[in-house]
Amino acid sequence: MVFVDALRFDLAQRLAKRLASFDVSISPRLAAFPTVTPTGQPAVAPVAASFGAGPAFDAGDAEGRSVKGQVFRSALAEAGVQYLDWKAAEIGDVNKIGWTQTNTIDALGHDHGHALADMVDQQLDLVSERVQNLLAAGWRRVVVVTDHGFLMPAAAALKVNLPLAVTEADAARKPRVARLKADAARPEFPIVPWTWDSSVEMVSAPGAAAFEAGTIYDHGGLSPQECVLPVIGVSAGAGASGPAQIEGIRWTGQRCRVDFEPAEADVVAEVRLAPADSSTTVGGPKAPSEPGEIKVLVDEEDAAEGTTVYVVLLSGDGSVVAQRQTTVGGTA
Repeated sequence: MVFVDALRFDLAQRLAKRLASFDVSISPRLAAFPTVTPTGQPAVAPVAASFGAGPAFDAGDAEGRSVKGQVFRSALAEAGVQYLDWKAAEIGDVNKIGWTQTNTIDALGHDHGHALADMVDQQLDLVSERVQNLLAAGWRRVVVVTDHGFLMPAAAALKVNLPLAVTEADAARKPRVARLKADAARPEFPIVPWTWDSSVEMVSAPGAAAFEAGTIYDHGGLSPQECVLPVIGVSAGAGASGPAQIEGIRWTGQRCRVDFEPAEADVVAEVRLAPADSSTTVGGPKAPSEPGEIKVLVDEEDAAEGTTVYVVLLSGDGSVVAQRQTTVGGTA
């Protein structure tokens, strides 16, 4: 799963065009409400069912802690989901589930307002590159998700008055949404239950208005631009990668036998220290010694017995079509 903060539906269409060489599908879903990251990001995570209500707009874990930062990463780890660092371009183990994320589009919108329009294409290029690198490293499917869209009118949004007395503390009040006090008078604005606790009510700024003057880029409200989210599924497809799968790995000393299917697949095998990095190859490439079987000798000086390595199958163009982690001299 690739999480891209503030990937509005129209931007998702532009991202999908960048990935047109793959099998791409794009479908809509409704955002959690309010359309802010502390509410929306946990709702699209593969561990959303373990979360509940926290403070302000935040989802909370079983102990009531805000689901963000290390708390969020720990929840992923406990569920067996790998957290893959975006800046380090981590690949992880493709035989499991992974999560990687970027919040740059949203940060640029908040920091630079209209200048985001000149910056967003570069960010979409970077997201496309990340997805392509994951697929090239052997991930079979990448799903791109987001937490909310945004509004960015040509001029500052119309300010409407929402009395401070009817809302919770500043942490629960944003330009497009605020958390109502339980016993406060109800303002004449749209009021919607909070996704993480339906007994808590959120008040939304009407239309494209805002509760703060000078608002250019923001989100949190009920507009389609904020609430209708894209889900993009990307897979290599038969034309972009071979159908081969690693069925078994057996070691005899430094020699690795790789069994794969279908037996007639046109692939070669390498043993690498990092699955996506051909410069870390410590054995191969080797072609099949017979249908469905490849034997690769690993140099003991490069990877001694007990070293963690990856067996990768490569198509004719050098793309990784399958990979599996193993240990030199051990069993897969």
